[in-house]
Amino acid sequence: MDNSIHHLNPPATASVRLDPDAIWVGLNSDTSLIRDSTVIFKDLPDPGWSIEDFSDVGQIIPIDFARDPDWFREDEQWAPWIPTSFLLTERPWYDKMETAIPVEERIGGWCMALHFREACNNDLVQVQAGVRGIVEMDPRFPVRAKVPKFYPTQRLQKLHLSAKHAQIDAARAKRSVLQAIAFMSWWTAVISDWESDLFESMIDLISSFITTVKGRRGVICNLEKDWSIINIPLYIQNKIPFFYLWDFEARSDNRFSRLNPTLNMTYWSVRKGTPLRIPTDLEEDDLNKIARHAIKLDEFFQEVFSYSQPFDPPLYQSYSIFVIDFEGWKRRPIKYSDDMLTCLSKLYYYTTLDEGEGRFKTLLFWRWRKRKPTDEYLRRQYKPSLPELWRFSYGPKSGILYDIETGLTVKRANSEAKPPSLLQRISSTTTKAKLLDRLSDGSDGLAPDDMTVDDDSADTKSTNEEFLCIRFEELSDELYDPRAVNSPAAWIRQNDQKLERARRQAADRRGTGDHLFSTYATGRIGENNLHGEHLVSTCIRLESGLSGDSRLRYWANCWNTLGTVKRLLTTAIEHGIRFFLAISLDRARQFRPIIVDNLDHSSAASLYGTGFHETTLSPMDNGTTFCTAYLARMNDMLRRPHARAFIAEGGQLSWIARRWAGQRLVEEFMSGPSIQTTVHNKGFYDSSSEDASYLTHDVVSEQEKDLLLGYCPGTNGCMGRWLFPPMDIFEDKFTLWTGEWNTALDHCYCRLADSIARGKGKLRTREKWRDWIRNNERGQRRPDYLPTLQDFEDIMDADGVTKELESGGLCNSLIKGHSRQTLSSLVRKKDLNDASSVGLHLEDGTRITLDCHVLRLRARSSICDHYAGHHTSARQFHNGFPATLVDPTPSSGSQSLAFFDPWSLAWSKRDRQDGQPSSTRHVTR
Repeated sequence: MDNSIHHLNPPATASVRLDPDAIWVGLNSDTSLIRDSTVIFKDLPDPGWSIEDFSDVGQIIPIDFARDPDWFREDEQWAPWIPTSFLLTERPWYDKMETAIPVEERIGGWCMALHFREACNNDLVQVQAGVRGIVEMDPRFPVRAKVPKFYPTQRLQKLHLSAKHAQIDAARAKRSVLQAIAFMSWWTAVISDWESDLFESMIDLISSFITTVKGRRGVICNLEKDWSIINIPLYIQNKIPFFYLWDFEARSDNRFSRLNPTLNMTYWSVRKGTPLRIPTDLEEDDLNKIARHAIKLDEFFQEVFSYSQPFDPPLYQSYSIFVIDFEGWKRRPIKYSDDMLTCLSKLYYYTTLDEGEGRFKTLLFWRWRKRKPTDEYLRRQYKPSLPELWRFSYGPKSGILYDIETGLTVKRANSEAKPPSLLQRISSTTTKAKLLDRLSDGSDGLAPDDMTVDDDSADTKSTNEEFLCIRFEELSDELYDPRAVNSPAAWIRQNDQKLERARRQAADRRGTGDHLFSTYATGRIGENNLHGEHLVSTCIRLESGLSGDSRLRYWANCWNTLGTVKRLLTTAIEHGIRFFLAISLDRARQFRPIIVDNLDHSSAASLYGTGFHETTLSPMDNGTTFCTAYLARMNDMLRRPHARAFIAEGGQLSWIARRWAGQRLVEEFMSGPSIQTTVHNKGFYDSSSEDASYLTHDVVSEQEKDLLLGYCPGTNGCMGRWLFPPMDIFEDKFTLWTGEWNTALDHCYCRLADSIARGKGKLRTREKWRDWIRNNERGQRRPDYLPTLQDFEDIMDADGVTKELESGGLCNSLIKGHSRQTLSSLVRKKDLNDASSVGLHLEDGTRITLDCHVLRLRARSSICDHYAGHHTSARQFHNGFPATLVDPTPSSGSQSLAFFDPWSLAWSKRDRQDGQPSSTRHVTR
């Protein structure tokens, strides 16, 4: 570690919590306070709760925002100040969220007890008076800020259907008081002289509540979404628990390097001289690089002293003066004064703009572009601050983007705004347009999508009286039906059970499974729907090297669920093994379609013509538009006749093709080659290699592979970008890829595909994809052991198999149901050294033939004959142990290709003399 880390000065000490689906980081906070279901509500601010979501005392079971840390909401800036404990000797009634209130049964329903209603009414009236006093008396209160909803005191006398309904309504009253106290605490924290415009009685009333608070709820931040308006120093200064989700997007963005938990823990370990232990999921390849970038950032994720310009424009009094306080904010007008102008020009860079078609000029200062002072002491005196009240009028808003240079509204991002979920569309609280939302910036829908305007005039469209009429909203007592889709309780519980069951099964598989041959299976491919009547005329051409060869032989020998070649090939597709179903040229006529309509014939003639050129995707500024264009091209390309060859490519190409095309592409692949091979003769023909097999099969071009990966060429000297990792990086740099698809890869690629389907896919350069791979290689879904090529060489070597048999390691997986001691006593070691197979005599007299050399055929040759034993008599399937038929010995002077017919239970052997195919003979058992 170099000296750069000593200049880091992080805001607080970080604590880390590693969950199976998230990494939580807290600054001076305990991450155990975060509920397991919190990540579900990141984009669900107002879920429609049903009665099943509440406990018998009225607490919200999935997540109760009055007690559990919740996500940052821009319209609830006071929510992190919600009290969780008080300094009072006796806990007030509104602090007892876990305690039931006294209720009384009346004719027609249940209601709260009389003495409880009196206490509630008194406190509700006082806290609501405090909130009203701040909003109505202090002119500094922002007109666009929202206040907590009020619980109407007349509802305390309401008759409820059941005692639980009464408890739920009482809990709403408790939350209303806690939110009002949080609002008053937030206002007194951000305004130093908050007492100046209030009456003495109002000051005493507010102080009587806020001075008794001990603990705060805190807030969880989505860094990628909220970085431009979040005020971390304010939270740390007021001891508000602050948490954030450390996901891939935050980890790969240099803007958030100051919040890197590994860097934080390293800093405090060096400073305190304590031992350091970094979890595997948080390890960084170059921590010095992260530290050097972190010291260039301020506490608001902006680079300091990094901007420079060759000269400063002249200043004139006739200029209108504006300031952009933070990156991405709207410009703020300031009054002209000589002292102010002199001070700003010394501290910040500025520019002049011609506006109004050149009729007047504007002077614009960038407060986030500071001039670097020559004195190091003065450099350290820069203390950036974020006035909390400014962000309501000048901070970024949902659906509105401000130009980084001019601070003008450049786009009302209606097209990029995330569409509301089904829950939000059904909920009446979100579908009904509110007057405040209609009057606020960016929701009128009348402005064009692209424009460059100054919205200062929009702030004066409504008077303060209009805002005050609607600001104090009442808290709704609506409950949704438990069976409705807008009630997340049943959905959360069901998914928690599924998740727990999946974790338990994965742990069992890891404990009992073989570390070289994982039992990963997606279950997406239905064997019954696969058609392969012509497989008797095909040859399996392996191109996945030694690892794929040994895996296929292992599955055929040791998995008692693989009873047919069809099922074996299905398993190979699920595991991403690269292989091709090839045919000889004299068999091509058998696979030709009977009828080809004119449209297919003309389109295929153009597709397979000599002048056809595959066009790449065009670069676009809008990510959503690019994802839509990509999916449209996928819909066209994966319907081409030879698109089935993507399944044969294995790895990520097979996974992506199956993700977009589904079962159809697999069925077409298993039905044989397409018209690319059988009609147009444009497939791959193996005739020029040293060990030519003179077989042909479908093939996809390199341009089509790039298109499937979402390749977009660079412009203006920039490098190309991809939606999925480039093939060379995936195969050479991704250690999770060992020639077989696994759960870790499936999880990573599901996230990528889901983002693209939602229009949120990101184009990354090669360097960005390398960073993405480094961050995903250490996930919690990473297999316990990743096999290497040496492992497969040892397995394929006879001596290696002998050692495994003696130790029982491999045979425990090969012969399920028999102990290591029993197997070792049955194996005749001399057979391992003298023969290519060993006979195992089981206790019941059953004989099993185990291939010691694991059928070391060349990659081009067939392995179908290896699985003929799966259709032998029931006696050989005793206890589910498949027998293995050893390869027939090739005749001298010839090379053999074997074919197996799983329907006629016969295999055929074709001899080839002098490199030319010869006649076929069939052998039937």
